[in-house]
Formats: sequence, structure tokens, C-alpha cells
Amino acid sequence: MPGFWRRFMYNVSPFTYVVQSLVAPLVHGKKVICSKNEFKVMDPPSGQTCGEFLDTYVNNNTGYLTNGDATAQCEYCPYSVQDQVVEQYNVKWDYRWRNFGFLWAYIAFNYFAMLICYYIMRVKVWSLKSVLDVKKWWSGPRKERHEAEKNIFKEKPGDKAKVASHKA
Repeated sequence: MPGFWRRFMYNVSPFTYVVQSLVAPLVHGKKVICSKNEFKVMDPPSGQTCGEFLDTYVNNNTGYLTNGDATAQCEYCPYSVQDQVVEQYNVKWDYRWRNFGFLWAYIAFNYFAMLICYYIMRVKVWSLKSVLDVKKWWSGPRKERHEAEKNIFKEKPGDKAKVASHKA
């Protein structure tokens, strides 16, 4: 994957934090049970059991040993809880409130950006031509969007005849 996507877009995308927010609570504290093809298999030195050979390693690292009494084919699972599995994808239980804050910041940013765009496009009535003409930003007259006449529903000559003809 190109570095731009891995380093920049991954961190900018709100989808990253949505996925982390949904996955972290699902896997937190759940025990991992490795299948046969997921075990790291090794042989201990002669005269030692798997438990004796890997005792220090298992105590200092995550994971568990299934056959501690065996003298060959030691089966070691490198994970003990699912948090350790998803941590390699940058999903961490400690990030849950940070992610929650990022989601609200993203929502607030989009809301205020929408209000600003609405103001620019509908209230101020700017067009691309008017935006590019920097000199008229402050000095030019404001474009009026409403009718010049205040009472557009005022009765006009001939209105009564039209209403009477529709009633008949």
C-alpha cells in the first residue's frame, strides 16, 4: 500500500475510528483459543519437557502452552486474549474515549462546514465568478434575492374577473 494511504489517509478517515470504536469493545477481555494450524510448533532440547523449556518465555510474554508435559512438538499459542490479536491493526481498548471524541469532532466539523456553505451559497449568494472577483467582496452592492415589491399578493386589475370565471 502506498505510503500516502497508509500514513495520511488512514489517520484522516473517520471510518478508521468508527471501526476501532466498534471492534475494541467486542474483543476486549475475550479469551483466544488457537486452532491446530495457528500454534507455533517446536521441539525442546533433549531431556526437557515443553513446560520446562518454555516456562520463562511464557511467563514473560503473552500466549499459552497446550502440552507442557510433552517432550516433542510443543504447541504454543502466541495470544491469550483477543485484544492482543487486534492490537496489530491499531485497535486498542485504551483508545475507546479518544475515538469517541474524534467521532464527535468529525460530526461537529461537518455540521459547521454545512452551515458555512449554506450561508455562502444561499444567504450571501456568491457564485464562482463573484468569489474570484476579490475587489468586489466588500465594495460592491449586495445582490438582493427577494422581490423588489414588498406586497407581491396585492390585488391587481382583472383579478376579480378571473376568480369569478373559475367559480362558474
